[in-house]
Amino acid sequence: MKPLFRDSFCIEGLSPHRALDRLARRGVRVFDACKTGPARLNFAVSAKDAEKVFAIFAGSCYTVTKTGSSRAKRLVAAVRRRPGFVCGAALFLALSFAADGLVLRVDVTGSAARYAARAEEVLAEAGIGVFSFYSEEAAGRARSRLLAEFADVAFAEVEKSGCVVRVTLEAGEIAEVPARKSELRAPASGEVEELTVLRGEACAEEGQQVAAGDVLVLGRVAGADGAYKETFVSARCVLRCGYAFTVAGGGEEAVRRALAAARLSAERDLLQGDAAELTVLEEHAAEQGGAIAVTLVLRLVLAVSY
Repeated sequence: MKPLFRDSFCIEGLSPHRALDRLARRGVRVFDACKTGPARLNFAVSAKDAEKVFAIFAGSCYTVTKTGSSRAKRLVAAVRRRPGFVCGAALFLALSFAADGLVLRVDVTGSAARYAARAEEVLAEAGIGVFSFYSEEAAGRARSRLLAEFADVAFAEVEKSGCVVRVTLEAGEIAEVPARKSELRAPASGEVEELTVLRGEACAEEGQQVAAGDVLVLGRVAGADGAYKETFVSARCVLRCGYAFTVAGGGEEAVRRALAAARLSAERDLLQGDAAELTVLEEHAAEQGGAIAVTLVLRLVLAVSY
């Protein structure tokens, strides 16, 4: 690995490559050696070995000239020459970073902006106010409190732009929380590749073949007395399954269209309900008696309250 601090040299003389052998024998490691003429060679050494180079070739037939230093060494030298400037720049950057998190104004907009005064009080209670420092954690608390504070506010957003915190309050009807599902079923026959159950009882295991409609996870948990108690399901399942599709036609172009139609048909049939993601792993097509039979191998990701 090249040293961070390096000095570059140019050496001139008869057979300059032999000079590198002399450096190696004296324990000086050379980097980026490049012959630039019949009797000229450029190379670099670690900054700590720079004085050795001049000492090794003192009184020899070689002419050695230092041509430069690595960027890191020049930077350190500049810092040593102007420490006050560097400290001032570092202080300026630190103040700029701190000021970026400072809140100087709070703006409330949206169809429920009539609650602006109380909204600012709620933000202050959550830890966001003028001359305070903004944090995503405090913004999250503020969003929750704003929704709880105003019964007719259906949407609340808190975000920062520069030194201004912008609060958006939108009035509207509060949507009812959808009922949680009490089971997860397989939408197609296949093999269970993965099954993660956070809540509920697993009714299948990884590597098991299941049929369409089989219950994979049931919404119940066993109590200390062995009795079951109904609950909702929170689970994720990865199912590897096959899908068959047939369409009339023949020829290379018809096969391409059949493959595309099969993928669309699989998405329409399977990518619904608890299915969150569908990936085509393999696809095969064969012409059979004036029709094209397509077989797809799919990976179907199912998720309920996960």
